Order: sequence, then C-alpha cells, then structure tokens
Amino acid sequence: MNRWTRYAGVALLLVLQSAPFARAETPEEKGLAIAVKADQADSGWGDQTSNMTMILRNRNGDESIRKIRSKALEVKGDGDKSL
Repeated sequence: MNRWTRYAGVALLLVLQSAPFARAETPEEKGLAIAVKADQADSGWGDQTSNMTMILRNRNGDESIRKIRSKALEVKGDGDKSL
C-alpha cells in the first residue's frame, strides 16, 4: 500500500466519523441566524447626516430645485431615529 492510498484512507475515515456530529439547520434556525447577523452588521454606526439637492427639469428646460437634509441617530435598545 503506497503512502497516498494510506493518506486517502485516513482522510476518508475521519470524514465518515465526523458525519454524525454534523447537524442540519431547520429553515427557522437558518433564518434566525441570518437575521441576527444582519442586526449585528447594522449596529455601531452612531449617527449620519446627508444633504441632497434634487433638480427637476421639464420639457421646456425650466428647473425646480429641491434641497433635502436627512439625519439619523442610532439609539441603543430603542431602534434608529431619523428625520
């Protein structure tokens, strides 16, 4: 028996022995894990402000300008607040 065959046999044995320890997640558990990970990724940003200018032009070339200001604040335990 050559060395590569022996290594392959040992690797196969290890994989087969670890199979009973593998656990399939239910769709509910998988969904909860995704939601928890998304919530953790969306925390810690603190606050955010943005200023925007929207220019609307009609067919005749007339312009209407709108200025928009947005503010958001992350509040621990109470969700995010925005204006």
